[in-house]
Amino acid sequence: MQTSLISPTESSTQHMIDLQLPSFNLTEDGLAELYTFLQYLKFKYKTDLEGAIDAVEEELDSLECEKSLNGAEETIAWSKVKANLGLV
Repeated sequence: MQTSLISPTESSTQHMIDLQLPSFNLTEDGLAELYTFLQYLKFKYKTDLEGAIDAVEEELDSLECEKSLNGAEETIAWSKVKANLGLV
C-alpha cells in the first residue's frame, strides 16, 4: 500500500492527513485521470502528494514499456529522432 502525507506547504499549523492508497488495477486511462486529479489537488491545495504522484507515474511508465515490448505501440528509432532534430 502506497502512503503519502498530505500537508499544506504554506503553514505548518494546519492538520496533516496520512493518506494510504490501496493497490488498484486501473486501466491506463483510469491511471491517467488519477494522475491528473492528484496534480490538481497538489496545486490547488498546495499539498505534498509527490509519493502518490510518483507511484502513479511508475505504473503508467510500466504500462507504456509493456506495450512497447509487446509491439502494441509504434516505436521510433533514436537515430531517427536525432535526425529529425538536426542533431546528426
